[in-house]
Amino acid sequence: MKIGEIDLCISEYKEYHTERFDMYLSGDIYNLDDKESLEPGGEAKYLESIAKAITNQEADFERIYGYYRLFIVDKEISSQYFFSDNLGSQRFYMNENTISVSDSFLSLMKGIGVDKIDRNAIAQLFAWGTIADGKTIAKGITKTDSDYYYEIKDKTIIKHSKGLKRFCDKYTGHNLYDFVAAECRVNKGNLIGARVTGGNDSRAILASILKSGNKPETIITGHAGNPDIPISKKIADIAGVDLVILDSDEHENGWIEKSYDFFDGCFDPVLAYRQLQTVRSLKAGTRLLFGGVGGEFYKNYYINPFRDKIIFQKASVRDVVNKVFGHNTGCYAWLSDSILQQTKGLEKQILELFQDKLEVEDDQLALFNHAGFYRLRSTFSDITNSITRDMIQADPLVDPRLIRSIADKNPFFLAMAIWQRRQIHRDYPALSEIETDQGYSMTVNPIKLTYERIKKGFFWASRVTARVRRTLGLKWKDITQNYWDVDYAAARQTDAWLKCFQICKDYEILSKKAKEDDIPLACTGIIILLGMNIEGMKNGA
Repeated sequence: MKIGEIDLCISEYKEYHTERFDMYLSGDIYNLDDKESLEPGGEAKYLESIAKAITNQEADFERIYGYYRLFIVDKEISSQYFFSDNLGSQRFYMNENTISVSDSFLSLMKGIGVDKIDRNAIAQLFAWGTIADGKTIAKGITKTDSDYYYEIKDKTIIKHSKGLKRFCDKYTGHNLYDFVAAECRVNKGNLIGARVTGGNDSRAILASILKSGNKPETIITGHAGNPDIPISKKIADIAGVDLVILDSDEHENGWIEKSYDFFDGCFDPVLAYRQLQTVRSLKAGTRLLFGGVGGEFYKNYYINPFRDKIIFQKASVRDVVNKVFGHNTGCYAWLSDSILQQTKGLEKQILELFQDKLEVEDDQLALFNHAGFYRLRSTFSDITNSITRDMIQADPLVDPRLIRSIADKNPFFLAMAIWQRRQIHRDYPALSEIETDQGYSMTVNPIKLTYERIKKGFFWASRVTARVRRTLGLKWKDITQNYWDVDYAAARQTDAWLKCFQICKDYEILSKKAKEDDIPLACTGIIILLGMNIEGMKNGA
């Protein structure tokens, strides 16, 4: 469906029309403080109020909730507006040179030509596993930023700030249960799915779903022997819900190509295949899928005072960016000179990108979480944006407002997943005693929690010992489990890998001297993604 300069093709859109506005919505949109917007028939009235507020420059985006992509045509002043939810679960793509916008990257990439390969974006992919600054590998095509809304006026794209609050500004409006229950409420009568794992984030989400009175179909994807599977079985049994177990070892013919197409050429097609399997395997008619992405913010994953050596000193923005994005600058010997040249300025580039946004934070936890949000958003939206072909993926833990609910917490007191433990105990305590994939319960019992803290202390001591032994050249045991390597090894056996490896050499992404054995398994998906994108540019997508 093409309307003006915008091509809406990846999702089904609900259409609402008034005398002044044409509104096109993918997903769900509501105000948690306006119960009418959560009721059947309330969406149309609420959308019109948003449209009026935007045209009057009075919109309060802090009070607009949900998981959505929205396009508004103001027929009175001949303007068009487009934007997504505050967490960026859905996106638009823009080509500002041609003033064209789409919800699909591949749609905009058609006919762009291989001379438009963005080597800086490719360098970011190899350095961080994501393109952090909103670029794509096609020069001139960018993603919308969920901190802004956009206006097309007089054949120009104008970027407006949503005026969202800082991560250090405490949010007290609603808790996790409120976020989950509201999304379930607007989907009353629809089938609901929920991802489960052996961890604690998906369990906290499931606890809130169960408290809301819903019984979702749960699903897990994993290889045989993955410890998450027996844990998920216990969770489903106690919760009284169905569990679908998908075997990651099973691949259909052309699985990489199908994964690439479904995820719009924007995400590692090897890892994305699990996501495609999940969407396909849920019951027909499932409209909503809950996930646990974003749990890192609530258990000091991004800020760890001991690990980051900032117990007695304040970290600078440079320190934070380096710790969150990592020091890897993508300087692999098997990359071409043109890509290696781009990697040299990445640290400065990412610092300049986030300096102004991050320096407003006056709290260490907020500073780290803000940087972590930008890193996570640049990756997870590439998955959730495409899943809207079939259903909405709701990841409430990524919502900046919910992240800000812990703005006043001391990072020390977020250890041991205390936040998740309390959510589970409050919403569905029967799930608390099931051990996680790390061997800890989710109890809030002080005695058992103290025992588990001591147990974890011994675990970290063993890791430190192993690191010392490795440094000294002595024998040490690597306990790191990387199940993705099995998927990447399978991908290396396909024609798609051979073809994309050669394409990346031909177009000087990889060195002419690069050999397959030189490439780490973890880079397999990136090379396949780049090769297929370049082939698409060459053939008009």
